[in-house]
Amino acid sequence: MVSNQTYENYVATHILQPLGMNRTVFSVDELADQDDVTILYTNKKIDDENQIIAAPIWHDAPAMRAAGFLKSTVNDLLAYLEIFRLGAVGNPTPILSADSVRQMLTPFARVDGHRSYGYGLMVSPAFPDGLLVEHGGSLKGISSHIFSVPAQGITGVILVNLDGVSVRELVLGFLNSYFARPAEAPLYNYDPYVVTDEQLSLYEGRYSSQEWVSASIAKCEGKLYVEVDGLSYSLIPVQKDSFVFQKRDSIPWMEFFRDEDGQIARMSYGLRQLTRESTKSPG
Repeated sequence: MVSNQTYENYVATHILQPLGMNRTVFSVDELADQDDVTILYTNKKIDDENQIIAAPIWHDAPAMRAAGFLKSTVNDLLAYLEIFRLGAVGNPTPILSADSVRQMLTPFARVDGHRSYGYGLMVSPAFPDGLLVEHGGSLKGISSHIFSVPAQGITGVILVNLDGVSVRELVLGFLNSYFARPAEAPLYNYDPYVVTDEQLSLYEGRYSSQEWVSASIAKCEGKLYVEVDGLSYSLIPVQKDSFVFQKRDSIPWMEFFRDEDGQIARMSYGLRQLTRESTKSPG
């Protein structure tokens, strides 16, 4: 241990306290003397009907706290986002140099045709109004998203005490409205991209990850379909080995990757890599 501090103490000393994030904690027990802590809710199927029920126990995993589980507030997270709003345009920040901030916001790992991962943050250089910085999170009883468009001086936070809420779509709808576009307008337009019927067959099969995420790709009447979570969606080709589809109020990007022999070996979906298990879709 380089600092001779626990992870929790290091974060509190070097990040939370300098930024004045006094309502941000790893354990809700630290707020036991305060009465304005939210109650969590979750979706549960009862008697074949989806219902929203109280789920007051906060999920925690001490061994995984570096990957999440920090509890916070809108005001505290806005203070945190000032690092990237200020640093991205060259201004000093309380805990990082502007050069370090710019390095964090540099695309390092491609996620899809629009987004990449920097250092701990999703960055979208192609966003029509300037670089979009964002990150989301979800646990039982929680849906959250933070975002910033530094060039426009914008930061924002969405915190919902219910899981399964499409918070990123709320962010994109807000940004559309802010920049005088219809709230539901797609951010990106795609030129027609033709894939032959023979080429479509190359993608068919079942794909899965080690995190129990799975998807099936099948061709029907000259179109490619993906089945995920028991529902089927029509895929629209947008680039070589890349497709998008309409899933409720979002437009996910799905990308396929080839092995050394040029055969489809895996695909990306939902920020996960899925390995191809079979070349035949379920019949």
